[in-house]
This record gives sequence, C-alpha cells and structure tokens, in this order.
Amino acid sequence: MRLRRWRSIGVLVALLGLEGSSSWQGAWAHAPEAVESGEVAPEVDGLAATNGQDRVAVLVWHHCDDQYQTGLAAVTVEVRHLPFAGRPYRLRHYRIDRDHSNSYSAWVAAGRPQNPSPGQLAFIRQRQGLMLCAPEEAGESAPETLRLTFTLPLPGVSLLEIVAE
Repeated sequence: MRLRRWRSIGVLVALLGLEGSSSWQGAWAHAPEAVESGEVAPEVDGLAATNGQDRVAVLVWHHCDDQYQTGLAAVTVEVRHLPFAGRPYRLRHYRIDRDHSNSYSAWVAAGRPQNPSPGQLAFIRQRQGLMLCAPEEAGESAPETLRLTFTLPLPGVSLLEIVAE
C-alpha cells in the first residue's frame, strides 16, 4: 500500500463576534489564576489538508481552558485553490459537541445507568460514531474558492470534508 503525501492548502478562519480573540496569543496554556478569574477567552482555530487531487479536509475547533465556559462562535472558513475546481463535488460537515457524536451526553440523557438496558445501550451507541451536523451537500462544479459559514458551539469540533466525485 502506498501512502499519499498530504499537503496543506490556504485556509482562512475568520472569527465573528468573539471580540478579536484568537488562539494565537503566544501561549498554549493559561495560568490557573487566569482561568479562575474568567480572563481566558475562547479560541477558534483550524487546519486543513488535501491529497492534491480529489479530497480536502478542514478541521475547526472552538476551545477554552475554562472547561465550564459555553457559547457559540460564528465561523467562516474559506478554502482556496481547490485541486478539483470545476468538477462535481460533495461536502460533508461532521461535528463533535454536546449534541453530536457524544456517547457521554447520551449516557447522561439516559439517566447515567450503571448497567444500561439493551434499549439504553442502543441509544448510547447511536452517538458513539462521527455524526453529520448538516445534510450532505452536492455541487455540480466546485469553485476555485469555497466559502462556508456556520456556528460552532463551545466546546466543539467541526470536520469539513470536500470530495470530488
């Protein structure tokens, strides 16, 4: 089996409504005092990869060192130089958050059973895989630049998969 080399592509993640906060504030972690005092701002960041032919993946996350903080971020992702511009394509938007791809939330919703019944176990297992947060979209002709806007909860992760047909 031959492994393909993935290369990064130009991606712009614009934060709207987060009062200019950014994950690139010069530190990977914050002092406990900053978290306790509420001085820690939420962060939105992302990365992208392509195989250079027919597939692009963009991962965007909304995170805060204060694990109890919640909220929403309006996110715009602009993917430039799609390698399959002009070809038919599919867009899938997967999500991991409180409501998607989260078997722990399903277990809590089931009443935190110590020994789940078969029905409860089936309900929990439905949420253990990666779930779409929006219906799959199909396009007849991929643009050179694709711009997507969505809301991302805190905490939350979105995986955008753009694939040529």
